Amino acid sequence: MVATADFNRRVLVYERLLDCMPNAAAAIDPDGVFFFVNRSACELSGYPADELIGSSFAKCLDPSDVDRVAAQVFRTLRTGMPVKAFKTAIRRKNGESRIISFALDVLTEDGQVVGAVATAEDVTSREHADRQYRLFESVVLNAREAIVITEGDRIDPHGPRIQYVNRAFTEMTSYDADEVLGRTPPLLQGPPTEPAALDEIRTAVTSKTPVQLELVNYRKDRSEYWTHLSIMPVADHLVMFQMDVTDRRRRELSLERKLAEANRRLEEGALAGLFPGEEPATTYLRQQIVEAAPSRRLPVLILGERGTGKALVAREIHRLSERAARPFVPVDCTAIPAALFESEMFGHEKGAFTGATGVKRGLFQHADGGSLFLDEIGELSLEQQAKLLVTIQERSIRRVGGTMAIPVDVRIIAATNRDLEQLVAEGRFRADLYDRLRGFLIEVPPLRDREGDLELYIDRFVTQWSQEEGKTISFVEPAVIEALRRYPWPGNVRELEFVVGRMVARAQDDRLGAELLPPEILGRRTVATLGATSTSEVNERTAAPRRELTKTEIEEALARNNSIVRRAARELGIARNTLYRLMEKHGISPR
Repeated sequence: MVATADFNRRVLVYERLLDCMPNAAAAIDPDGVFFFVNRSACELSGYPADELIGSSFAKCLDPSDVDRVAAQVFRTLRTGMPVKAFKTAIRRKNGESRIISFALDVLTEDGQVVGAVATAEDVTSREHADRQYRLFESVVLNAREAIVITEGDRIDPHGPRIQYVNRAFTEMTSYDADEVLGRTPPLLQGPPTEPAALDEIRTAVTSKTPVQLELVNYRKDRSEYWTHLSIMPVADHLVMFQMDVTDRRRRELSLERKLAEANRRLEEGALAGLFPGEEPATTYLRQQIVEAAPSRRLPVLILGERGTGKALVAREIHRLSERAARPFVPVDCTAIPAALFESEMFGHEKGAFTGATGVKRGLFQHADGGSLFLDEIGELSLEQQAKLLVTIQERSIRRVGGTMAIPVDVRIIAATNRDLEQLVAEGRFRADLYDRLRGFLIEVPPLRDREGDLELYIDRFVTQWSQEEGKTISFVEPAVIEALRRYPWPGNVRELEFVVGRMVARAQDDRLGAELLPPEILGRRTVATLGATSTSEVNERTAAPRRELTKTEIEEALARNNSIVRRAARELGIARNTLYRLMEKHGISPR
């Protein structure tokens, strides 16, 4: 009796232990009938113990999987081979389906199989999560966008380490996954984009908000491609979506180049009014102005003889630049006494010297945000050059009597009619300042090298001075044009402007004749000999008595000159504006 009581007590203990297990446990006989179930088994199946004991294990299975499970159970009962992690679906009493994973082993007595014991756990949630993960993994793996997942909780100086890449990434970059895992994104980036990309990644980590940017990446073979990068913090990771936008960027860049070219042509068209003509030197000058204007900081050095229009070039560079709304401050370097150079250029503090009764802002500060035009820079002394160089290098000024460096944002445009290279060779101009100044080097050609543009300037100045003098000049004698063409113009365009101005001022009617030419243009020649010489050198039409041209004559002249009004006017011996007036009168449209 004692032994039986002890045995029963042990059985009760084991049953209680089995009831405390979180996993379901059950025992079946060789026919597959339950003779024991624990509390977790009842909870998992939804059946009370008395409804399970004495019933077949198939009672709890999903009907669609009974045959497969039964085959495995009876194989174990027959062979004694245990089963581990066998997954199947069960049907609870209320009809709900669950997924379980069970292990099965035999019970033996005197070497004979007398049943089997099973333990099972509910893996429904895990299975659903696994299925969802596999679904997401398939979506990510086969996504059209390249996807990179990196660490997001720490960023070393070179960026976060890559933990996952999908198939699109390997196709986009030609890298295999094992070549990039554990590496950092700068592996793909060139020096121009790496700092910007890392800054954006740090922004995403610190702000916990998505960021987007476009940058240049490099494939394994170092070929370049543009990518649109979206960085999204997810838990303690960064998910980066990359799309190859190379084709779009190429189209955009092509369009930008076309727009820039169109703008350049528009700007050159506007400049043609200030620098008229189609001579190669003139066309190149307009191109140089348009190319130099966009830079915010790079200095410009303008070289050219006196009177060529260097100051006008400087003003146009400023007008076409991003600084156009800010001051343009011209400085004649020859007009500043050496003793006042620092005070004028950099300013002075109150009490810096006798007479300094207040703080004065220098020319650099007046030009802050804009352009400072240093005309005749070749006339500065070496001492002045040294002070100017320091300011350009440090981008700041120190007022006379002051100690504080004051930042200035100024673009330097300098001009001179001196040969700076020769001055550098002679030790009269600092080589380092010369190197600093010639970010863009523009040479304004002298008027004698633009002979084909002369008549355009004459037309322009005739119109200009006629308006200022209140006169109407409609005809310039061919002899005058020929004389002006022969003159070497040491004072260039400026000299031509005032020669024409004096002639217009002296004119008594609507014509400019040879008698109005100043002595320096005539030289040793008289008006009579000039007229005779000119008559023999110009077209007979131009020497004939002046009369109004017919519509047919104008049309024929235009046809012979490919509809170029300037050339037709020259052939007809009249000013271009006169020809335009006649064309309008006769209803002839310029092409």
